[in-house]
Amino acid sequence: MKSWIFLFVAFLATSNAIAQNGLERFVEQYAGIENVNKLTLQGGLLQLIGNHSDDKKAHKTLQKLSKLTALWIEDFNPVSKKEVNSLLRNLRKDRFVSLIMVKEGSANVNFMVQENGAHITGVILLVDDEDSFLLINLMGNLLFEDLGKIDLDIEGMDYFKKLPKNRASLKRA
Repeated sequence: MKSWIFLFVAFLATSNAIAQNGLERFVEQYAGIENVNKLTLQGGLLQLIGNHSDDKKAHKTLQKLSKLTALWIEDFNPVSKKEVNSLLRNLRKDRFVSLIMVKEGSANVNFMVQENGAHITGVILLVDDEDSFLLINLMGNLLFEDLGKIDLDIEGMDYFKKLPKNRASLKRA
């Protein structure tokens, strides 16, 4: 019985690593292009930022994050629609579900989450516009209501403030 449990845990860990590797490959593919910005924060650095937050709720929420990766491109967009659709398809295969899909002007905004029960273990924000691109990947152990409390001075984080306070509000919309 113990061997079956071990195999199941190993499978879950492997599938999560494969999902992140596909996403990381996508990020690395574009991170090397001139004028493309990439930021990765994890572990102690995220905790340090959380400790300097004046907002106690934001501080507690930042403590729940284990990794943040952001890729943003301004004034041009080298990512084709085909590549965006492929990325979204692969994320769905990796158990990410669409939370919100909105067309805002010429931009397509996608919020996706990966869940384990009531906890959100991964969040993807993807904003694809004609002349800009933004991808934010958060990993941690969050609840839905934590998403709107994430307060970082990073491009695109204002989209998190637009989320409703609870998930039930999304189902009615």
